Amino acid sequence: MRVAEENGLITGYAAAWPNMDTHVVGPLIARDTATAQALLASLAAGTGRPLRTDIDVRHGELLNWAKDHGLASVASNAVMTYGITELPGDWSRRFAPVTVAAA
Repeated sequence: MRVAEENGLITGYAAAWPNMDTHVVGPLIARDTATAQALLASLAAGTGRPLRTDIDVRHGELLNWAKDHGLASVASNAVMTYGITELPGDWSRRFAPVTVAAA
């Protein structure tokens, strides 16, 4: 788990959890792309396993950065909800969900 802060305020957080032979990054919540990049890089530095995450396709800058750093997209997924039509919260701060598709 990583937490980003500035002047005593939390500006983002991310976690990585083991899944078979990878570490899955999620959730990845940040105020901006630079904070998301720092959180993702910090998690990557702390593992010897390959990383997997489902970065929201609306975050093209982070997707490009991740690809440039060896975390290329291999598939796209749909975000699913139960009992609601829209995800709560601000999508611009939600870079990756807490879990990934089971494929």
